[in-house]
Amino acid sequence: MNPWLTIIGLNQKGIGTLSADAQHALHHAEIVVAAQKYHDYFPELKTERWIWRRPLKRTLDALEKVRGKKVVVLATGDPMWFGVGVSLSKRFLPHEMSIIPGISAFSLVCARLGWSISTTVCITMHGRPINQLVNFLAPHQRLILLSHDQTTPSKIANLLTERGYGSSKMIVFSDMNSLSEKYIEGLAKNNNFLDCSDFNTIAIECSEGEVNSLMPLTIGLPDDVFHHDGQLTKYKIRTLTLSALMPMPNQTLWDIGAGCGSISIEWARYHSTMKSYAIEKNEKRCQFIKENSDSFGLSNIDILSGTAPEILNNLEKPDAIFIGGGLLEKNMIDICWQALKKSGRLVINTVTIESEQEILKIYKNLGGKLSKISIEQPDLLGELTVWRKSMPVTQLTVIKT
Repeated sequence: MNPWLTIIGLNQKGIGTLSADAQHALHHAEIVVAAQKYHDYFPELKTERWIWRRPLKRTLDALEKVRGKKVVVLATGDPMWFGVGVSLSKRFLPHEMSIIPGISAFSLVCARLGWSISTTVCITMHGRPINQLVNFLAPHQRLILLSHDQTTPSKIANLLTERGYGSSKMIVFSDMNSLSEKYIEGLAKNNNFLDCSDFNTIAIECSEGEVNSLMPLTIGLPDDVFHHDGQLTKYKIRTLTLSALMPMPNQTLWDIGAGCGSISIEWARYHSTMKSYAIEKNEKRCQFIKENSDSFGLSNIDILSGTAPEILNNLEKPDAIFIGGGLLEKNMIDICWQALKKSGRLVINTVTIESEQEILKIYKNLGGKLSKISIEQPDLLGELTVWRKSMPVTQLTVIKT
């Protein structure tokens, strides 16, 4: 089957930058789908024109109905890098499509600044929460962001300042590769980025960052970044727990008895392709999970208010399960073990004698690795300092082989 759907990446110089194959596809198309500004580039075309509808699904559904006609989609830059080509590839098969990429905004910015694209973090803010940026901030890190609209640079500058990176250098490029291209340069804390177009791209060179603003890009966030009521897996125990859960891209976690959601948040933050189901019966704690998730701009956590194991029946099968509460519920382990995928990890933490006795039964039945984790912190005894033990945590880790 010959491709009927051609996706062409454009920049603002229009048809002059298109390859011969792209121009041939465009001039032989029966339907052209594009934003209005791209239709305006080609007034000579005598063909049926569609403008993208909202939500995007409406246009994708319409394309399904004309499958087989010669359709051209005009996209921005590289359609497969945060572009519409990604959405189309989820709906249509590879042999149905011909993709002709243009130069991405990321490549253009790196060319303007002399940056190495391989060591620069490239993300999109289009239709996504501004707070997602906090997951990529680190001293001297270089970032390139695709803006949602002309208000994005100012919002980013405010966020950087609030997060202790106000001395970071920002360069905002508007309408790159067009006759009206311009750029604004300055420090985030000065926020002089109001005079830009909707079509802009932001380059950031992170400053050193304030000491209290530094957060690891790996597991082990400080406890004080979470809203909670005390039901929190403390960061040293959390680090060991997440290590046992073995977070990997494209994998799913069940976080049972999620508390304030610290395990789910660190799992979801590890990679954007990962998914977490945070299951918590306490409504107030569900709100904590929501607040904590929003503060990191995470959209890959589903918060489920209810009691396990009943709530587990209709969930996507997990690659990892963490049980921090609810271990003694009837059939909990049987349901979790059956649902867990091959090579899946089951990790259970407990501090009570009753739950520890249940863990010992599971250990005898399923095997695994059993640990007793005890953390000591310095504390005052009069004018002197002593070590105080926190409650020891019994942890069982089992891999389903």
